[in-house]
Amino acid sequence: MVLLATGILTLVALFAAGGRTAVRRLAGGAEPTTDQNRETGWWLARVEPALEEAWNAWSDLVLVVCLGGIGIGSFVLLVTSSSEEPPLGLLIAGFFGLNGALISLAFAIE
Repeated sequence: MVLLATGILTLVALFAAGGRTAVRRLAGGAEPTTDQNRETGWWLARVEPALEEAWNAWSDLVLVVCLGGIGIGSFVLLVTSSSEEPPLGLLIAGFFGLNGALISLAFAIE
């Protein structure tokens, strides 16, 4: 469930940062820009060209807010968990989310 929510938030952040074109490029709708990307066909190799033209200061801000939301949301779910042993994945997602937000904040302020 947490993985699905993280994936959905990631797609929303990609859409907010790069628009429909970025999401289509990630999904494989547009041609890759280099021969290496064509050879591998790896979806992650299409992320950089999809965001390269559309990335700006607002994109950094969206990244900070989304990563911070994931981090804080994970810690809130961890604290409010009713089970005796809360999931360790929430702790890891919260840690990476908040640290990623802090690192991205440095680039957003630049």
